[in-house]
Amino acid sequence: MLSQLKQSELEIGPRALAREVSVDRADGRVKLYLAYKALNWRRENKLLFMTGAYIPLMSMGDHKDHVC
Repeated sequence: MLSQLKQSELEIGPRALAREVSVDRADGRVKLYLAYKALNWRRENKLLFMTGAYIPLMSMGDHKDHVC
């Protein structure tokens, strides 16, 4: 599934793919794509994660308990 997501990203671009995988959240593609992008971003920005500080954010509103 990840190979297919990578190929789709090359063909249609990351924004279009993000929209596409968001349509049917039950198939797991949106979660896999998000994890793939986040882990790659972390690897590409290693120095930030090694030397940066953790700054917690406050969430507000009706869905404040559902933010990660």
